[in-house]
Amino acid sequence: MATKQPSKPRQKYTVTSPYQCPNRKVWHAKGETVELLPCEADFLILGGKIALATTTAKQKGEA
Repeated sequence: MATKQPSKPRQKYTVTSPYQCPNRKVWHAKGETVELLPCEADFLILGGKIALATTTAKQKGEA
């Protein structure tokens, strides 16, 4: 019987410095939002290329 591996959800990150994706050879510009696995993001975070995306949700009643 095979056991299920826990799924590692992708997280959203904001590009802080342009970089080229090694898998697809596509350039990501500053300010873009990308979805990566935590293991894919580690190296880019250490290099200062991406940061965890933050949400700026408005509360009810704000214009």
